[in-house]
Amino acid sequence: MVDSHTQQAWIALPSDEEAYEGRGKGGPYDFGFALGMSKVIMSHPRIARVWGPLYQEIMFAPEGVLTREEREMVAGVAASAQDCYY
Repeated sequence: MVDSHTQQAWIALPSDEEAYEGRGKGGPYDFGFALGMSKVIMSHPRIARVWGPLYQEIMFAPEGVLTREEREMVAGVAASAQDCYY
């Protein structure tokens, strides 16, 4: 019997170069290198098509209770709480 706590998920991710070239240049998250989340999204094209517009709406829509800065803070805290380093 395999211990479920030791199993790890595995997916094929694009290289750093592929991920950076594939995402386009410019924008608020262009730091000159590929972000980990970009690689995950690119590995699932069907999900990527709907993720982009959803993310844009959540983070950049002018309406809402939270400011842009507050939205980024919530995203950072949530990622940190899950030991997520992207």
